[in-house]
Amino acid sequence: MSVRTLVAFFMLSACAFAQGGFYQDRAEGRLINGNALVAIPGATVTVCSDSLCASPVNIYSNADLAIGHLIGTSTTADVNGNFSFYILPGQYFCQVGAPGFSTATNPCQVSLTLPILSGATTLNFTNAGIFTNTQMNTPASYAVGGINFQSEYQAAQGNNASTEGFAAGVAVPNSSTVHQADGIAGYVTNSSTSTNAVGVYSQARCLVNGTTCWGANFVSRDVGGLTTGITLYGNEIDVNPLNATTAYNGVNGFLMNLNTTQTGTYLGNGGFYVTASAGARWFVGYQTNDDAAATAAIFGATCTSGSCASQPIKVRSLSSGVAKTGSASATLTADRTWTLPDNTGTFTLQVATGSATVDLASVASAACTADSSDVTLTGAAVGDPVRVTAATALPAGVWLIGRVTATNTGRFQLCNLSGGAVDRASDTYTISVVK
Repeated sequence: MSVRTLVAFFMLSACAFAQGGFYQDRAEGRLINGNALVAIPGATVTVCSDSLCASPVNIYSNADLAIGHLIGTSTTADVNGNFSFYILPGQYFCQVGAPGFSTATNPCQVSLTLPILSGATTLNFTNAGIFTNTQMNTPASYAVGGINFQSEYQAAQGNNASTEGFAAGVAVPNSSTVHQADGIAGYVTNSSTSTNAVGVYSQARCLVNGTTCWGANFVSRDVGGLTTGITLYGNEIDVNPLNATTAYNGVNGFLMNLNTTQTGTYLGNGGFYVTASAGARWFVGYQTNDDAAATAAIFGATCTSGSCASQPIKVRSLSSGVAKTGSASATLTADRTWTLPDNTGTFTLQVATGSATVDLASVASAACTADSSDVTLTGAAVGDPVRVTAATALPAGVWLIGRVTATNTGRFQLCNLSGGAVDRASDTYTISVVK
């Protein structure tokens, strides 16, 4: 027989709704020099009031702790190593043993029973907590369907542990027909104009240098070996307005606020950041469905008053493995400049526009008017391609031509092949240069 040792099993306690507290866990062990934990089916679990297990205590199969539900001082793990029992809330020690394994004794804390509260009654719990990375530290939890918190946490976080103020979870069986199973659900209704109603609120606060804080961390994953029909959502936000658009001050699907009294630019990956593991990629980093938005994106200005350019759009490419970053920026004026990078530098797309309102002279068929007066085209140079448009539609056989006559200056003409003379009323003509 292989020499084996029983390693520390991890506490997964939960609250019950009667006199007794509920405790469940999983007996696990590993071979000497082995790394993988294995379940120990049929392990004997004895519950004691001391670490030497000199004083075993009674455990029960029901929260009422009635004599008819007495199990004894020990219970037996199932084929998956799982075991559970009810007992008065408090600190105990669970001693686990099995043939071929050495015996191990570990603390097993059972949560206080949660009574039904009414009125202004409050219920407070305090717990010193355990902050070692050797076991799951969950003083208050509620497990539905036999879910194992340790196994689920380590499926995503490797051979690590977590200290949790409260843990709840659901193991959904394959026979389930319920519409939805929620590990933790929060529901709020609001009839007050002065109260912010929040279904679920989470907050993290860093208190010393070098710390890392997440306000929330969502993980959605599956298991290997699946082949079809799987859909994973990291986070879904549904907004369900039921009234006319005029009823709302705002309808926001995803809102990010940088709330601080400080000024300046904070380093980091920005308000919305898409990344992927090496070799994997998203099909689309950001997408709006057809007819889903009146405006797909709005990029604000770099100031809140006065005159300034828009916030630049950074784009990146690689040149021989070296990242090249450029920006496309636009001023909030009629004359706009966009700068788009390529993999060696920048490609400049300049848009220069100018307009004039004039009453052009009558023009015979197969002829053009004389040049218009000068039209200012900031940024234009001789030889740049020119486009001329009229505010009022031109008749058939009539078109406009233009050219840059000098730096920052352009002119245009009206040409006629309609077969008869054309005498247009005063109109506004716009010259555009794109290069």
